Amino acid sequence: MSQKARVSLRDEQARVTRERILEAVGAIFEREPDAAFSFDDLSKEAGVGRRTIFRHFKDKDELLDAFLSRTNERLGVPVWPTCEADLVDLPPDLFEALEKNSGTVHALNVSVAGREVRLRDNAARQAAFRKSLKAASKGLSPQEKAYLEAVVHLLFTTSAWQIMKDHWNLQGRDAGKASAWAIGILLDAIKNKKTKLELLKKSDPD
Repeated sequence: MSQKARVSLRDEQARVTRERILEAVGAIFEREPDAAFSFDDLSKEAGVGRRTIFRHFKDKDELLDAFLSRTNERLGVPVWPTCEADLVDLPPDLFEALEKNSGTVHALNVSVAGREVRLRDNAARQAAFRKSLKAASKGLSPQEKAYLEAVVHLLFTTSAWQIMKDHWNLQGRDAGKASAWAIGILLDAIKNKKTKLELLKKSDPD
């Protein structure tokens, strides 16, 4: 076997092992979302030694970040908006994808470890919503701007999908349509409010 072939084989074996470890993380989350994350349990689930896990992931944070990134990639839909249009265009597709991956998504949503990993990228997530709402929030007071960003973010989350699914029997795309509808009404209300204020200013003799 040539050197190139040996390197290629090692790379493939490493890829397969890494994937097995991440699959094991998902299996543990789905089976025991409330349990404390244990590398001993992960080692047993994946069928690899602890040292093998740490050869692929330097620590728990890196492992969970990789698992979240892999989960988001599997959704096949952006999980954050990049512009105002995304706020109403993405939820139906996103929530449908969440429904198709409901086991893993639910586990990430309710598990302690899942919450930890979601909060680590919170600054980037907030930045995405602020950017998407920049035009809509222009002219609002700081408090109103914060309210708008927080509420729109909430309507875009897996928590919104989970509540509509569990409590209102709105599945996948329908839940996403409800979210998009609410966000659209909110944005329209903000725009109408600003239009009325501008008209009042123009008509004010002072």
